[in-house]
Amino acid sequence: MSVKSDTGTAGALSSIEERSFDHVPEDERHGQPRQVFYMWFGISATIFSLVTGFVGITLGLSFWWTLLSIVIGNLLGALFMAFHAAQGPQLGLPQMIQSRAQFGYYGAILPLAITWVMYIAFLAVDIVLAGQGFQVVFGWSLNGWMIILTIPMLLLAIYGYDFINRYNKYQTWLFIAIFLGLTVYMFVHGVPHGGLSAGSFTFGNFLLSMSIVAAYQITYAPYVSDYTRYLPRSAVKKVFWRTYLATTISCIWLMGLGAAIGALAPKSPSMLLEIKHLGGPVGGVLAILMAIGLIAPNSTNVYGGMMTTMSIANNVSDQVRSTRRLRIVVCFVIAVLGALVATAGAGAFMTNLENYLTVILYILIPWSVINLTDYYYLRHGNYRTADFYAKNGGFGKVNVRTMIVYLIAFAIEVPFMNTLVYEGPAAKALGSGDIAWIVGAVVTVPLYLLAVRGRGASARGAQEGLTPNAGR
Repeated sequence: MSVKSDTGTAGALSSIEERSFDHVPEDERHGQPRQVFYMWFGISATIFSLVTGFVGITLGLSFWWTLLSIVIGNLLGALFMAFHAAQGPQLGLPQMIQSRAQFGYYGAILPLAITWVMYIAFLAVDIVLAGQGFQVVFGWSLNGWMIILTIPMLLLAIYGYDFINRYNKYQTWLFIAIFLGLTVYMFVHGVPHGGLSAGSFTFGNFLLSMSIVAAYQITYAPYVSDYTRYLPRSAVKKVFWRTYLATTISCIWLMGLGAAIGALAPKSPSMLLEIKHLGGPVGGVLAILMAIGLIAPNSTNVYGGMMTTMSIANNVSDQVRSTRRLRIVVCFVIAVLGALVATAGAGAFMTNLENYLTVILYILIPWSVINLTDYYYLRHGNYRTADFYAKNGGFGKVNVRTMIVYLIAFAIEVPFMNTLVYEGPAAKALGSGDIAWIVGAVVTVPLYLLAVRGRGASARGAQEGLTPNAGR
């Protein structure tokens, strides 16, 4: 089990998950693959999904073109997420610790640091959204609401894996009912004649909308296996499909709903404000429920930020060990940082969201492809668990070749990028279209395979004779 009792601690403390970046042995595995469906349907069934679906409308696309970009972006992006999810039951490890196999023991600090920034940014985004929900109903200070709502997010993250999964199970059914009712109401009463056809198609904006949607899915990649690592190894295949179906169904539905709501008021400063107006006499209740619904997904940002921080600390000093008290302190620090960033960036929310999702996508894609290529093609999921925690182990201290591949792949993406501060020549030629992440994914595979082959001893050869997770 993931929860252990410490002698002399209070009952509340002993209920807190003890593990963070460490390996989960077979005798502590528990749960069923169906909990993965609840986890990823529930985390995606939030106002954040609606807001992401609104992006295509803000770019000037019609609802129907926005919906098509939502479908394609989710179907493609969720593949990365699902393949990463299936690594958890096989290895019993958090996602980012696995980067030590490709980047080396110390080299893994690079993707860990990038992911740490991602957690803080997403934490801030969800804190802003939650605060807006309470502000549109009760007024008062946005900053005040954001601070208050950070507290339950922090508490859920502190208690950890089992509590987060249990919370999502119940939240999933509640929000299916809420969003189903909102969907029916929206298309029966909310959309004026011709409202869904307003807007125009441009190839560049379509690609940009699709990329932002794909980014939504791919940004789950650095932590999706954190929530499958306690499952038994026999659950691998079921975990892949339950993750893929849960996130695609939830996101396509809710992003499409967000696009429809956005088509009613494309210049609206707040999606939650529009939901409050749509809901009429129960609009305020809907806005509050939407805000509360962000507690679970944002607890995963605190939780992931904690594990990433402790993983980096373990890289710096292998004397760092996972304890409950240390987890509590680190979770608190992460939550405070997220709240501070939220208060600083709340004024330009949609602009910050669009720019952030595209930039983080460029950064994550080379890492994700390197990890998946190494895991599925070269090593077939076979690693010595002890090597992940040994600075002089089989993965080496720094894999310079992998670092170079990562940087080259990112550099190749640059001409295809389209952000608020930079638009590459290839993106301009595509009518401001953004396919940098697709280019990055395609070029990283041969670059990494070439680098591995050039080492003289391939990763596959190094694993001959090993059984999965040998050397424990």
